[in-house]
Amino acid sequence: MTETEKAYIAGIIDGEGSIMLQSFHKNQLPAPCVSITSTTTELLTWIKEKFRITFNQIQICTL
Repeated sequence: MTETEKAYIAGIIDGEGSIMLQSFHKNQLPAPCVSITSTTTELLTWIKEKFRITFNQIQICTL
């Protein structure tokens, strides 16, 4: 990943995302979680490919 791509993704997280600690069970220690919300599926797919990750949740809402 290039420095330009890293900066672009950082901007996306800053503008359309959040970084938090999240626990799914009350006896579980919190783990870091990065969330990005976008209506542009291509953007999320590009980020997924850059980090070699899978989506935890995809929710598509239409008006």
